[in-house]
Amino acid sequence: MKKAFTLNELVVVVVIIGLLAGIGYPQFTKAIERAKRVEGVVLLDNVRTSQFRYALSSGSTSDKIKDLDIVIDNLKYFDVKSLKLYKVSISGKDKPIASIKRLGKSYTLYISLNGTITEKKQSQGHLEPIETVELENSL
Repeated sequence: MKKAFTLNELVVVVVIIGLLAGIGYPQFTKAIERAKRVEGVVLLDNVRTSQFRYALSSGSTSDKIKDLDIVIDNLKYFDVKSLKLYKVSISGKDKPIASIKRLGKSYTLYISLNGTITEKKQSQGHLEPIETVELENSL
């Protein structure tokens, strides 16, 4: 007599695999989005460093990319054309100095001189802190 799996055993295995996939997939997609967000965070941190140097010499940040000593390459997940710089005095450490929009998603990342990176979703009106980037020299 041949030994084989019964239909009940196969159904139980399929249900278990389905449950594991149902639990794991949302976490997997969140992890992928966090990894893609790093591209914008790195760019904003580079802009922040450049703004920091500019603010030390002029007393405020610049609202023009040409004033900064930075080269911005094309990005895969963020819209380089949406990069905005904001003029802020040195005392305005908590105010955003730069922002960039995520391609295909409805959120924008902002960074301030003190290193706080916040996210603003299009559907919401408030900023949510998501990460803090530390610089060795702080204003």
